[in-house]
Amino acid sequence: AHLANVTITDDTHIAVKAFENVTMLQTFTSDSVKIVDEYAFYAATGLTTVELENVETINAYAFKNDSSLTYFNRIAGYNVVLVESVKSVGQQAFYNCDNIVSLKIGSNVGSSSAIGQEAFAYSDGITKILFTNDSIGYKMFSHCEGLAELNIPASITSIGNNAFEYCTALGTQDGYTDDDYTETIKTSTKGTYTYKVLKGEAYSKSKLTFENKYIGKYMFLGCTGLVAINIPNCVEIIDFAAFDACISLEAVRIPFIGYSKYPTDNSGNPITSDVI
Repeated sequence: AHLANVTITDDTHIAVKAFENVTMLQTFTSDSVKIVDEYAFYAATGLTTVELENVETINAYAFKNDSSLTYFNRIAGYNVVLVESVKSVGQQAFYNCDNIVSLKIGSNVGSSSAIGQEAFAYSDGITKILFTNDSIGYKMFSHCEGLAELNIPASITSIGNNAFEYCTALGTQDGYTDDDYTETIKTSTKGTYTYKVLKGEAYSKSKLTFENKYIGKYMFLGCTGLVAINIPNCVEIIDFAAFDACISLEAVRIPFIGYSKYPTDNSGNPITSDVI
């Protein structure tokens, strides 16, 4: 017999390495489990479906390298959902889970402790993310190379460094054409040059959008698919090297030059009370 489907009704804790490398496991269901410990399902490569409707803590490496994991508390429109009960997600908890396509992050994720680094890194299948919480972890989506569309909502107030580094599909579906540009001719003592300038209305094609106030350090490092970026007036801080090594970038519309939209105090915090 093969251990393909497991249902737990009483235990609240899945122990360290409980199902590590159990490759025949396909589904796991429990309405009682609150804690998934480190390496609990590490490299359980046959696991496709998990239902943990009351889980609160997902510790480090819990589902790392689960290459078949497709559904986690799924709902209409999202095949992986970190439900409202989830407060803590550990380092590399869903690292290299390539079958995850759409992800909803509940409002309490990160409320009890910082989101572990690289929580969803190298999960190349992710194409859609909905944030309802207030934080994005360090390298949380690093090298998620299938992510072509991204909105950072107003709820996000904290972003770890390198959050979306090397998400190389960002910008690749924006669809700019020659009609989106105008030609500008500049003459100087060194000669005459022709520049292509992106029209203002064309920025609306960008599928990278911001509703929040902060763009983090190295946030989009090496996102080589980005051609144009529209940074709206709601953004108040663009941190160090946010778009470093975005080598295809041709156009940026930006509401200010420098680190902050407003003067800052000695700690780098914006001073807005006296700004008109």
